[in-house]
Amino acid sequence: MNKIKQFFIALFCLFTLNSVNAQNTYNITFQVDMNSVDASTFTTPEVNGTFNGWCGNCNAMSDIDGDGVWSVTLPLAAGSYEYKYAADAWTIQENLFSGDSCVVGSGNVNRILNVTADDTLDVVCWSSCAPCAAGPPAFNVTFQLDMRAKTDTLPYSTPEVNGTFNGWCGNCFAMSDTDGDSVWNFSTLLAPGTYYYKYSADFWNTQETLDTSLGCVKYTVNGWVVDSTLNPAYLTSLTSTCSDFTSGPNAWPHVLTATTVADGAASRGSQTYTMNVTSLPAGGANFRVVKSTANGNWFNGPAVALTLGSNSINVGSVGFDRAVKFQFSSGDVEFDALSVNGVSSSCVAALPTPPKYIVDSTLDITVNRELIVSNSDVVIPVTPWGGCSSDLGCTDPTATNYDPAATFDDGSCTFPQPALSLQGVIDLTVPSGGSDGKAIHLVTTDSISDLSTYGIGVANNGGGTDGQEYTFPNMSVSSGTSILLARSSSAMSTYFDSCYSSFDLVLVASSAISQNGDDAIELFHLNAVIETFGDINVDGTGTSWDYMDSWAYKDASGSVSFSGGNWIFGGVNCTDNTTSTYGSSCPYPVCPGPRGCTDALASNYDSTAIFDNGSCTFPLNITVSVCDTSVTSLRLTGPWWGWDPVGGPIANSNGDGTYTFTFDPAPAADMEFLLLVDDSAGNYVQENLVASSTNSSNWSCVGNTDYWSYGNRMWYLGSGWTGSSYDVSGLVYGSCDTCYVPNSGCTDSLALNYDSSAVVDDGSCSYPDCAGVPNGTAQTDDCGDCRQAYLYTFATHAVSYVGNASTLIPNVDYDPTTTLLVYPGDAGDRNWNASCSGCTDVLATNYDSTATIDNGSCSYPMPLLSLQGVIDFTVPSGGSDGKALHVYASDDIADLSVYGIGVANNGGGTDGQEYTFPSMSVDSGSHILLARTPSAMSSYFDVCYSSFDTVLTASSDISQNGDDAIELFFSGRVVETFGDVNVRGTGWKYTDSWAYKDAAGTLTFDSVGYWILGGTDCTDNTNTIYDASCPYPLCPPLPLQITVDVCGSASSVRLTGPWWSWDPNNGPVAVDNGNGTWTFTFDPAPSADMEYLLVVDGVQENLVSANTATGNWSCTPVTDYWSYANRKWSAGSGDVTNTYGTCGSCSDFGCTDATALNYDSTALIDDGSCVAIVYGCTDASALNYFSGANVDDGSCCFVAGCTDPAANNFDASACIDDNSCTYTSSSNGTLISACSDFTSGPSAWPYVLTAATIADGAASQGSQTFTMNVTSLPAGGANVRVFKTTANGNSFFGNAIALTLGSNSITVPAVTFDRAVKFQFSSGDVEFDALDVNGDSSDCVCSTISTSIDTVISCDSYTWIDGNTYTTSNNSASFLLMNSAGCDSTVYLNLTIKNSSSSISNISSCNIYSWNGVTYTASGIYTWTSTNSVGCDSTAVLNLTINNSSSSIINISTCDSINWNGNTYTSSGMYTWTGTNVFGCDSTAILNLTINNTSSFVSLTTCDSITWNGTTYTSSGIYTWTGTNALGCDSIVTLNLTVNNSSTSSSSISACDSYNWNGNTYTSSGTYTWSGTNIFGCDSTSILVLSITGNTTTTYLTSCDYYIWNGNTYSSSGTYTYNNGVCIDSLILTINSSSSSSSNITTCDSIYWNGTTYFSSGIYTWTGTNALGCDSIVTLNLTINNSSNSTSSISACDSYIWNGNTYTSSGTYDWQGTNDFGCDSIATLALTITTVNSTVVVVDDTTLQAQSLSPGTIYQWLDCNNNFSPVAGETNATFSTQTAGDYAVEVTLNNCSEISNCFTINGTVDINTIDKQYEIRPFPNPILNDFTISLVGIDFVDMLVLDIQGKILLEKKGVRKQDRIDFSSFNSGIYFLRVKMPNSTKQIRIIKL
Repeated sequence: MNKIKQFFIALFCLFTLNSVNAQNTYNITFQVDMNSVDASTFTTPEVNGTFNGWCGNCNAMSDIDGDGVWSVTLPLAAGSYEYKYAADAWTIQENLFSGDSCVVGSGNVNRILNVTADDTLDVVCWSSCAPCAAGPPAFNVTFQLDMRAKTDTLPYSTPEVNGTFNGWCGNCFAMSDTDGDSVWNFSTLLAPGTYYYKYSADFWNTQETLDTSLGCVKYTVNGWVVDSTLNPAYLTSLTSTCSDFTSGPNAWPHVLTATTVADGAASRGSQTYTMNVTSLPAGGANFRVVKSTANGNWFNGPAVALTLGSNSINVGSVGFDRAVKFQFSSGDVEFDALSVNGVSSSCVAALPTPPKYIVDSTLDITVNRELIVSNSDVVIPVTPWGGCSSDLGCTDPTATNYDPAATFDDGSCTFPQPALSLQGVIDLTVPSGGSDGKAIHLVTTDSISDLSTYGIGVANNGGGTDGQEYTFPNMSVSSGTSILLARSSSAMSTYFDSCYSSFDLVLVASSAISQNGDDAIELFHLNAVIETFGDINVDGTGTSWDYMDSWAYKDASGSVSFSGGNWIFGGVNCTDNTTSTYGSSCPYPVCPGPRGCTDALASNYDSTAIFDNGSCTFPLNITVSVCDTSVTSLRLTGPWWGWDPVGGPIANSNGDGTYTFTFDPAPAADMEFLLLVDDSAGNYVQENLVASSTNSSNWSCVGNTDYWSYGNRMWYLGSGWTGSSYDVSGLVYGSCDTCYVPNSGCTDSLALNYDSSAVVDDGSCSYPDCAGVPNGTAQTDDCGDCRQAYLYTFATHAVSYVGNASTLIPNVDYDPTTTLLVYPGDAGDRNWNASCSGCTDVLATNYDSTATIDNGSCSYPMPLLSLQGVIDFTVPSGGSDGKALHVYASDDIADLSVYGIGVANNGGGTDGQEYTFPSMSVDSGSHILLARTPSAMSSYFDVCYSSFDTVLTASSDISQNGDDAIELFFSGRVVETFGDVNVRGTGWKYTDSWAYKDAAGTLTFDSVGYWILGGTDCTDNTNTIYDASCPYPLCPPLPLQITVDVCGSASSVRLTGPWWSWDPNNGPVAVDNGNGTWTFTFDPAPSADMEYLLVVDGVQENLVSANTATGNWSCTPVTDYWSYANRKWSAGSGDVTNTYGTCGSCSDFGCTDATALNYDSTALIDDGSCVAIVYGCTDASALNYFSGANVDDGSCCFVAGCTDPAANNFDASACIDDNSCTYTSSSNGTLISACSDFTSGPSAWPYVLTAATIADGAASQGSQTFTMNVTSLPAGGANVRVFKTTANGNSFFGNAIALTLGSNSITVPAVTFDRAVKFQFSSGDVEFDALDVNGDSSDCVCSTISTSIDTVISCDSYTWIDGNTYTTSNNSASFLLMNSAGCDSTVYLNLTIKNSSSSISNISSCNIYSWNGVTYTASGIYTWTSTNSVGCDSTAVLNLTINNSSSSIINISTCDSINWNGNTYTSSGMYTWTGTNVFGCDSTAILNLTINNTSSFVSLTTCDSITWNGTTYTSSGIYTWTGTNALGCDSIVTLNLTVNNSSTSSSSISACDSYNWNGNTYTSSGTYTWSGTNIFGCDSTSILVLSITGNTTTTYLTSCDYYIWNGNTYSSSGTYTYNNGVCIDSLILTINSSSSSSSNITTCDSIYWNGTTYFSSGIYTWTGTNALGCDSIVTLNLTINNSSNSTSSISACDSYIWNGNTYTSSGTYDWQGTNDFGCDSIATLALTITTVNSTVVVVDDTTLQAQSLSPGTIYQWLDCNNNFSPVAGETNATFSTQTAGDYAVEVTLNNCSEISNCFTINGTVDINTIDKQYEIRPFPNPILNDFTISLVGIDFVDMLVLDIQGKILLEKKGVRKQDRIDFSSFNSGIYFLRVKMPNSTKQIRIIKL
């Protein structure tokens, strides 16, 4: 290797040292020109390729300067790639062609890229390997297509434009019709040029057929473009069709050859082509020159844009044989002149004129439209499908804008506006009868010179139009004329009366006016319908436009609309029985004078009405008396209200017991009704007139009844007329009689106000009280004392007695705010029973032997035993073993047997004392367990069992089930209860759990204490109480153990947390278990949740970072997942095991650095154990052994020597260069890159040696020669090529020639023009020792050797160009390289090494630390690099520990006071202390302190006495008690006590029969006690000593007809008395009457009456009981009528109407109705329906085939054109004839006949002649809603619409071309339009969308 190469290799290594992968990645800039792409089709281009996985838009491009050239630069590694350009994530992509120079592949063709260095790719055109040629500007072109002219039957959805401008692409230029006028549009940008196109639809599904005769088309004949004039002067050709052109490469597919090498000397001359371009494709077209050079290479000239008009180019002559060609980019270039070297092309020779209609199939004919785009926007006129724009227009000669030149009707025809319109349609009932009342009313909207252009047609019975039946006379009328077209003018004159003059003109139309009130009217103008009233295809009977015996009138307010406007109607039959329009209820609207009710007495009197229209209405008033004064509401019910008792109207009360119903207007029919009144419950009670009328035998008010089951009132229409209203009065609710009101009053002879004349007691009796006061309020209490009401004054406690308290009025007689009115026996009456009340229990300490009424004041000794717990555990031994009771002795008890237990099961009440404690003594404070099974309790309570002082066995007496109450008995008396003995436990349920008395509880029963519950089922599936979620409150808690695995060695393990103010040195210390685990023991376990962290050797674990690394937060429920994550032990949970520093296990820890030597892939938390990998030689015997290496990199070297292969003493075995290399220069060679004779060239040919330039003039024309003696070549070799300019100034590049070692020489021959000649070299690493150009030797050849000194100052080490790294200063090293002249030069090294410096600082800081301008908030190792005093790196390392300040909140509850951090606090509050934590950082502690001393004030009011905190108080006063509250602190309670006394009273009373006292009625003598409450709420006892002196009886009786009592006979209802000598007996008697009635009944077949079925007429009697229980004799006058049935057999054609139903198929049908007697009549019809199939199929032009093939079918063919006369002898199913015409067949089957539609047989008629004579086209077709028919050669036709089976669906006669046929009701599908013309019938297929 020569030294020059060594030098550059060394430099390369020097500059790439320590650069990772930089030598493999290069920046490549992609550029694509998008100017040729339609901007609307893309947003953002992109480059996709194998380098990005063809990803889509991940490498989007940008166009910063907006020039249309998009670019993106990507870093790519060296290598080969395929790619292409796309846009918007592959929405579009470029199309590349196989064989192009820049692509690879034949299927998927992509661009190819080789990356070897940074590169900016050439700008290329989209889909091209070349740059975009500058094309012409683009202009907007708008296409307009009228699809109404499309007459073929092919359906379409969306038209489109296809042509040479879009490659006939299909639907890429889809058109739109936004306004729905069938004119479709599309706009696009096109460059100037001539284009050919046509219209199609739905991606070529259908396309227009263009006739060559059209003036707007061009067509090609065998490739020649021809217009409709066939003018040879205009004949043109295309580059794609001209045979002078041959195929070329993809981008230049059409080639015109001027000369070839084979032409010899002729090829050397200048070559010229000239082309006159007449049309260019969209986007333009280019051409270029291609020629061969002297050395046989090809020269490709630049692309030149073709322009419209003449294009010419000349290629200069040369001195060698060559080829010259002209290449074209498009075959769509149209030209009319072409010559090459003066020879004209045969492609533009004139053609003979072809015929107007080309039928020669040997000719290749293509017909398209032509578009010429010049230099402006183009809007193509609206063009019909298949025609030219000039063909569109109005084709109707009757139109005002008729265009005789138009062949396609564009729907633009306009016609004279009609000046006559319909105003009214009249079908009056007139006195003269018949059709005299028929007329039509019209008005003129303008003057009409000839009225005969108008006419009328009547479409009767919905049968469709009958055409114009009446024509108006030829006369002129002025605007605004009102015309009456009448059947009879005299009848109209009479009926319209004075209104007849409202018509300006009356015409008589006789029978032409034939409407019957259900017929439509058509108004004609010029034989065409211009307005229609009604629907000609619908019979108007029953429709909204029915005007039978009435009229219809056009009025804007109408709700029925037809083509001429909105209509109003008089109402069907409104003129019946009238003589003039003013006498009808519907005067004709044009008639003057208001109409209405003219009767001033009517409810609807209209004072403005002049003519009475019979509409007057008057009210109906029904007045009813109601005998019961308690009634407040009266209603009606009846069939009008569905007999709904609350559905009818409510009457107005008149205030005198009568009510009035008002109906305004009065009903228009008879009204059946009954009355209803409201009862005390608010319900309506319907009157029973059957019962009352039967009793009274008065049926006068009953209008509809069977005298047995119903009797209803009736108002008959018109009854009760008074002249101004209908009045019905005298009705009585419930009866046909009048009201009876007996005398009422006090009927009690013992009363103070006894009334002997009263029959009915009205409750007014008054009596003296026990104090003798009349109507007084005094009462006798249970003690027999008479107690009066009294007024009690709150302030003075004064009492004043009141004789009759009911007379006192608050705020008048006393002030209720200061005074209380107390009635005897009230809860607050302190006197009541006061004289005999007290404690009556002999066991009580305050027993009162004189008391007869116990007032609840008894007091007893306090019990010393109380319930403490109720237990229903689920224990392992099962059954009832878990049941027990826990009681507590509050004092010493000498004999426990005075106490007992009772269990009240299932809320069934007390079961009494079921268990008695044994006779034994117990000490104060003893806890006693009364267990069902003590052994089970011992096992379950575990260590807690010893907490009970005494355990007793109760066996089955302890039977509670968790929902049962418990009673504690003392001396046989219940002294305490848990639960409610009458309720099965709900809110106090303790099933499989326990209840425990605790002051903190909220559940209380008898004020003995409060209870807490363990929670149902809390002991299920447990072995001991400590396993349960509800430990028994008496049981001491178990210890807590926390075991910690420290994952290594440790000297101490602590806890920290809020309990220890987060001080890591203040928490408890764990015990070392000797196996790597440590244990904390808390005995007892904490009673509250404990939040904590672990501290090992003073380092607190950080679980935020650990959990973040592991993703395991399971052990840190207290966390914000960011700044803190703490462990938590929940109170009551078991022992726990923790791993220090993680929620997982020790396996979480390890080295997590993947680059470390000891990397652990399973580790989640880095434990600081990572060892960095140090590569080097690890063999100590090697020359380059590195003691710090821990991974051998294979670099060990054992031989030192010269390692340069170019050195004289190169040692191949040496791996370490010892600087011993020696060199001998073999030549003074020079590099091209170092020689100044060479200049810069293009990237592939960077070194250029210039031989001549054009400026050299004649010297440049001579031959040019260079000679070089090459001494060394680079790896891969190097090339040279010739560059020269040609005669026309173009550049010519010769082929690449490989340089070889030794002499290399090239001579460029002489020419006859000035030129430039250069020699280009591909590499600068070519070494030479001789170089001359045209005999002139280069100065670059070396002749001397130079020396130099390389002075270097470096830090720590320096790698020199010799490849050695020096770590100390050196001035002896040297190196041989090439100097600037390309000659050898020796360089000596003068090296000074200076050293870098480093330092390490260990810092601890609180929260943050600032170092070298940077603030750090987290612990870590940080590095800072600067420059030391000698200019080398100075590296400082900071080992930083950030300790955080801490804060904590402590919640403490205590009594009295607490000393905290040196301060004493005596009141509750929040206190803060700031100090220093274990890290020396701020520590803030917050004390949430609660001081629990309590004091309270209680106010109590009680009766007689109260026991409070163990002391009984019997008098009012203020008392104090000091104890301990629930928190264990002092509690001082002050009691403000008020003691009120109970009271007693007594009274003696004598009474007859009975006595009512305190709400109770007593009927026998005796002493009675009543307990209540006095005024103070204390017990009040009253005693009544009662003497009953006799009996009084009251008897209630109901009897039929009469009743005998005490010798008297009573025949009417009433109250009767009898004095028995002691008391007065009363009889309340109701007399009901027996009844008799008769019924006349007519029924069908039989009747079931009173238990008997009757089948024959007769008179029958039944005796029974009426509604009042008395005899009822009913006589039935019965008429029996019989039902009937019949059967009939009928045969019919097609259908049969029977009893209103239409039947279309054979079968047996039943009908049920009524006969003349109103009985069932059942008729049976045996029906046979014959349906004749008249379908005919057209077999061919001469044959028809009938489709009915049923046996017995008879055929007769008919001539439709000869009044359907039979065709002689044609009686077969098949009919053939040669005579053209329309034929039908009459098909007869079973006497049923059907004539088919008419079908056309062409016969021998020349259909082509007919078609040309008459042109019939429906449009549009396909049809959306309606269509019109284009008629040519005929004014109107008759038409039929048939379905595909030949069935006629629609028939129209006299259809003109402008008539629109409504097709909206037809279903989508194919139909046939049959049009009858004068000599033929034409059938056209139409399509309904």
